Amino acid sequence: VISLQGGGELNAIRARDAEFVVLIKALDTTLSGALACLTVIESRFNDAGLYDRTLPLNAGTAWTVLTTTQERAIHLTELVDGRPIYHEGALFRVRMQAV
Repeated sequence: VISLQGGGELNAIRARDAEFVVLIKALDTTLSGALACLTVIESRFNDAGLYDRTLPLNAGTAWTVLTTTQERAIHLTELVDGRPIYHEGALFRVRMQAV
């Protein structure tokens, strides 16, 4: 699950630039399954911008992802029909610039 938590235009430079915070999490009926998904999320989205690695996240043709930074960890257990559902994820700060 990916959901926007906040952010928008930075106005730090003349070109269009933006910074967003997104929540990326996995849900599973087992804690081990949710944690395994979290490992994949962290490896794919933390430090995944142009300034972070040679193959950055693809933002399409209009934008470039400059940096992604993992921030607060998310852990939630909820009961659905008496069974636990585990939410494991993190907030990520994404800084972008128009091409």
